[in-house]
Amino acid sequence: MDLHWNPALELQACDRVHRMGQTREVHIHKLIMKGSIEERVLALQLKKMELAVSVLKGAASKKNVNLTMADLRFLFDLQSDR
Repeated sequence: MDLHWNPALELQACDRVHRMGQTREVHIHKLIMKGSIEERVLALQLKKMELAVSVLKGAASKKNVNLTMADLRFLFDLQSDR
C-alpha cells in the first residue's frame, strides 16, 4: 500500500488486516527508498504521530496540524527555497 501523509488512515488499513477472526500471522512491510518522497512522507507521519500523542497526553501544543508550505517543501525536497 502507498504511504499517506495522514498516519491515522494507514493505521486504520493495518488494523483491517488484523480483523476479528484472522487466524494467520500477519506481517506488514513498508518499502522505503532512501531519498524518495516516501521517505519524507514517513518522516512527516512520525512528526504527526508525535504531535497526536502529545495532544492526547494533554500537552499544550501550538503546532499547526495542517500541511504547511514548509511541509510541502520538505516532501518535494525544496528546502533550499525557504
